[in-house]
This record gives sequence, structure tokens and C-alpha cells, in this order.
Amino acid sequence: MHTTLRSNTTAETKLDWEQPIAQRMAERLPQDYQSWRLAAPVPNKAGGKSAGIVDQSGSPITLYTAPLRVPFDAQGFKDETATRVNLCLEANEAITKWAQGLDAHIVALMEARSQVFFGKVLNAAELGANYHSAVKDADKYGAQLLKLKMNKSGRGCVRVWNEAGIPRSQPATWQDCTVQARATLKGIWIQGRSFGLTWEVVDVLIKTEGDAMMECPFQTA
Repeated sequence: MHTTLRSNTTAETKLDWEQPIAQRMAERLPQDYQSWRLAAPVPNKAGGKSAGIVDQSGSPITLYTAPLRVPFDAQGFKDETATRVNLCLEANEAITKWAQGLDAHIVALMEARSQVFFGKVLNAAELGANYHSAVKDADKYGAQLLKLKMNKSGRGCVRVWNEAGIPRSQPATWQDCTVQARATLKGIWIQGRSFGLTWEVVDVLIKTEGDAMMECPFQTA
């Protein structure tokens, strides 16, 4: 997504796109995963490894979601002060079906290179048992959730937009917001035998906020 911010005035900070932002952010799920190129693994400070993934042309891979509900606030793992957090969206049928095909391909891809990534030959069943899909069952919420990473501040901070395509602040809470998200594939993470894909949110279009959906406590019938 290319953005042009001319100044800080409301009239001039609107995204310079030919189409409305909702159309630019319309759901698009990358279907060309069989042609993606996987880089060699690189050790990280946490004792694991990571490997980049690009498309056939060497460009970053991006997904766009439809408007989806956020069932709970964006939060870090056991750290309420974390600035790198998980943003989980209630996945629709298109995302869950897409993830099934993508996940099967990633497992097959890693099976072919298991010696390089895990130091031994592993079959699809062994790898599948330790693969962490970005789409997870969440019985508590009665839905499947698409788990994305998001930076609330600092380097790579998420950009947030209103429906007019104008930058806005992050909501006080992400819970019960309906959003469209644009996320890029950062690569594969590997920790021991466990592995999965890291999708990082770059842009979020706020459709509705949770607070806006609440009824006024003083409203009379």
C-alpha cells in the first residue's frame, strides 16, 4: 500500500489513492504460495531460527482481510505493557480455507528441507504435529482466530486509518472493533521442533469501534 502524506492538515493528509480506502483494503489472500521462495535459516537471540519468505519475483508477501471483529484487546504474551502484541481477528470462511492450503504447503516445504532447518530428516506427520498455524480454534469465542503480530509503537509501528483514508490514533481498546488489516509475511520462525509463519500488521482500517457499539446506559425505551 502506497501512501502519500502531504502535510498534517486534515484536508491534505487523506490518502492519495484513486479508489476509496475500503476498496484498496478489500480482502485479498495470496494464492501463489507454491511459488514462494524460502531463504536459509538464520539463528536469533532467543536460541531459535528464522527464515525469510518472498514471492517468485523476490517481493514481500501481503494479505488483506475483509472487515473482521477483534474479540479481545491487542496484547502481549503475559505482558500488559508490551508494545509488540498479538492482534487476533475472527477469521471468516475464506481465510480458514485459504489457511488450510497454505499450511499444508508450508509443512511440505519444510519436509523437503527438514535436514537444513531441524538438523534431521522429519516426515510431514512429525512436522505437522509441531506446526503453529496463524488460524487457531478458539472455543471460548466460538470462532477461529487469525493471529497477527502488531507493533503499537516504535519501529514498524502500525498505521491506523479511518474510513475516509485519514490517519487516526489507535483505539483505546481494540476489543469489539471491526477492522480491515493489511499484513506482510515476515517469514518462518523456528523454536526447537516448533515452527510457524509470522504475519505482521502494517495498516489497519477501523470500520467501527467497540465503544461506539455500546448502548447509552441512560437511554430509555
